[in-house]
Amino acid sequence: MKKILILVLIAAILAAAMCPVSAAETVFKDIADHWAEEYILQASERKLVQGYNGLYRPDDSMTRAELVTVLWRAMGQPKPTQASTFTDLKQDWYKDAVAWAEENAVINGVGAGLFGPDGNVTREQLATILHRLSGGKVGMEAMFTSIYDQKLTDADKISSYAKSAVYWCIYNGVYCGETSVNVNDTLTVAPKADATRAQIAVMMNRYLDRDN
Repeated sequence: MKKILILVLIAAILAAAMCPVSAAETVFKDIADHWAEEYILQASERKLVQGYNGLYRPDDSMTRAELVTVLWRAMGQPKPTQASTFTDLKQDWYKDAVAWAEENAVINGVGAGLFGPDGNVTREQLATILHRLSGGKVGMEAMFTSIYDQKLTDADKISSYAKSAVYWCIYNGVYCGETSVNVNDTLTVAPKADATRAQIAVMMNRYLDRDN
């Protein structure tokens, strides 16, 4: 009887080993067949993002504290030379990231000396932050401003402070659609919509992989 049980157990182990498991399932249980699956996996491999008990929650918004932490990880987690001046940083896990981002003028506060770590990040704010991270220079995208203004159906919804940054991201292949890899799929920018965790994974990978 023991031999039979052992053989059954061995057969079950071999069957499980032969059953293919997608890379997505080994990292996060909720991203298989998601439009941003490839980019989420890449962001995880780069150790830019983490999940919640095996879930990535790709369509959730990301807080300002979480985004700055992702940026900080992407830059190699540099140690800031001084503490942040923001007075509302309550959690230790993001304090170094916020201090680094403030020191390097990557982020601004929300006024009155506050950072607003629990607030969400909009898509145009994300574009602005990535543009600042790149050095904030105006490049060839400026030549296409009028074309983008006419081509994109909601270009008029982009805040004036963010327009050059959004167009920089589009020109350099960083920006993505709300539920698609390419903006050209819908020709919408959705600048005021919250940036989702999936969109941030896409844009962060594209930012890091861009040519310039």
